[in-house]
Amino acid sequence: MHVHVYAVCWNESRVVGFFLRHYEEFADRIVVYDEDSDDGTRDILQTHPKIELRQFIRTVPDSLELSKKAVHDHCWKEARGSADWVILVDIDEHVYHPNLDAHLVAQSKERVSGHRPAQCRVQAELERVLNSRSWRLTTPVRKATAVIRNGIRAVWHRC
Repeated sequence: MHVHVYAVCWNESRVVGFFLRHYEEFADRIVVYDEDSDDGTRDILQTHPKIELRQFIRTVPDSLELSKKAVHDHCWKEARGSADWVILVDIDEHVYHPNLDAHLVAQSKERVSGHRPAQCRVQAELERVLNSRSWRLTTPVRKATAVIRNGIRAVWHRC
C-alpha cells in the first residue's frame, strides 16, 4: 500500500516535528507547500529525507483558503499510478486510525474512494460519522481534511 501526503504550511516550526513523526511512519512520499515560512520551518523540512518542499503560491491573492483549495484540488492528481491513497492536510492535522494500513486496504476492497468531513455539518455529527468508521480526530474539526484513493475522485457534498 503506497500513501502520499500533501500538506500546506506557514511558520509551523513548533508543530512540524509532530507532523513528521506522525506521517513518516506510513507515508511513502510527503510533499509540503510552504508559504514563505521565516521561523525555521523550511530548514526543518529540507533536512527530512521523505519531504519534497515546494513553494506555496496564492492563486487567489485575497484568499488563503481558496488558494489552498486550488492546491488540494490538483496536487493529488500527480500521484496517479504511484500511490494507492493520498492524504491532503495542513501541517497541524493528523489522520489517525489504530491500524491505518489495514483500514485503507479494507476500504479499497469495499471500493471506498474517499473520506472527508463536510465543512457544513456540526462537530457532533462529524464525530459520530468518523467514530462509526473507527476514525479519530486529533485536532478540532474546523477544516475539510481529505483522504482519497488514487485515481478515483470521490464526490463530496459542499455547502
